[in-house]
Amino acid sequence: MKRETDRPRQRIPEPQTVTMPPTDYQPSKAELEEEFDMPGMSFKELREAFFRPFRFKRDE
Repeated sequence: MKRETDRPRQRIPEPQTVTMPPTDYQPSKAELEEEFDMPGMSFKELREAFFRPFRFKRDE
């Protein structure tokens, strides 16, 4: 039985590939202390960037 509150299923986007550094990588102190800020992003842009499937690939 279908209710009025039921929404159609959304299409799951294709996974995005994220490369990871090698396991023996040691970041510098400057890299560890670097700040990341996203002041101009809307909630929709944040959701599209972070709430999606990812595929992690080790950088050899």
